[in-house]
Amino acid sequence: MPYTNVSGTAAVVVSYPPPSGHPHSILFNTGLQNAYVGQSGVSSATGLVLAPGGRIDMANAAGTIYGIGGFNQTTPYGTANAATSYPSGSTITVASGGTAFASATTIVVEPGTPRQEIATVFSSNAGSVVTNAPFTFAHGSATTFSAITPLLTTVKAERGTS
Repeated sequence: MPYTNVSGTAAVVVSYPPPSGHPHSILFNTGLQNAYVGQSGVSSATGLVLAPGGRIDMANAAGTIYGIGGFNQTTPYGTANAATSYPSGSTITVASGGTAFASATTIVVEPGTPRQEIATVFSSNAGSVVTNAPFTFAHGSATTFSAITPLLTTVKAERGTS
């Protein structure tokens, strides 16, 4: 896996563990945006930052390493006025303005927190925004969310054993 493109929409594998020996992986960000690396649920709020031109030595990284890119928040912005449910909830109830979120818009829910989630809008109406997939977390009644523009970068992995 020498080079992997990562964006701000979903985590992708940037390095698999070697089949035997003492594992290590050195990751390089060859792109122009931050990358965030970690386990399968990595996000820009929970991952280890890999700055543009930077490198990380992941000595003893016995598991698969995932990466995700960052994003820029854009309009529209929203605030939930009712809690979402977990694990089957996919609806954000809003007081008004749900129609501002068009179908297929990528959104971030609870940005900058460990419960940050990236989702895609399935449908919306004046009082709700429905996502394509259920949420990973339950979100409270004051949860903020907004549309995003995902950023793209490239991570190079050099892995091996010793």
